[in-house]
Amino acid sequence: MQNFFEMYKQAILISCEHASNLIPSEYQQCFDRTLSERESHEFYDLGAAEIAQHLHKELVKDYPVLLLTGEVTRLIIDLNRSLDNPLVYSWWTHNLSKQQKSEIENRYYVPFRTAAREWVNQSINSGQRVVHISVHSFTPQLNGVTRKCDIGLLFDPDRELESKAFQLWQQSILQERPNCDVKANYPYAGVDDGHTTALRQLFTEKSYLGIEVEVNQRALNSSTEIMDQAGLIARSLENTLIRITQL
Repeated sequence: MQNFFEMYKQAILISCEHASNLIPSEYQQCFDRTLSERESHEFYDLGAAEIAQHLHKELVKDYPVLLLTGEVTRLIIDLNRSLDNPLVYSWWTHNLSKQQKSEIENRYYVPFRTAAREWVNQSINSGQRVVHISVHSFTPQLNGVTRKCDIGLLFDPDRELESKAFQLWQQSILQERPNCDVKANYPYAGVDDGHTTALRQLFTEKSYLGIEVEVNQRALNSSTEIMDQAGLIARSLENTLIRITQL
């Protein structure tokens, strides 16, 4: 029987590192003063999980897709940072014991990162290029600075395929919504420490293409708005995936 992956030229990894604001009961004592703020951007990326789930629902019709979503708030451990990054643990958890940190890493971080890496490796070994979409949202204001972008697409500009994919995705969004402000590597640099950056270090440009999508939370104030953005991103991504198949 033909391998499932061999029927496709591309496999899709969708990850949402900051999907949850959950605080496991054993760590709630670290957050007693901030429990009332669990809906803030510090705890998770508003709307990102719903967007990621919608992408999975739409893309799984045509591609092999793996969806990975974080299970706990990034203030426990940030799944989008490397373990040697001093900010992988937040102000509330950086003083936990080595044993506690090891337990957190083995329960939440290692399984998430390992599942992604193994999926990419399996897909590549079966002859597919992996397109990795890491889904995030960002607060409209940070440290007094207003961020005016609607959608940011983060990538490595030194990787030709990722640069072309950005251009095609940006074009596809603007074809549907000409007034949408879509920026490259905003509000963060695509080569900063992150999940896509880590995987680029393991896989070649021809086999792995990683883009982090950042949606401005000012357009995510209700379930209706979230699904509107999710639909736009899904439709434009589907168009982009068709076009990059030939790259």
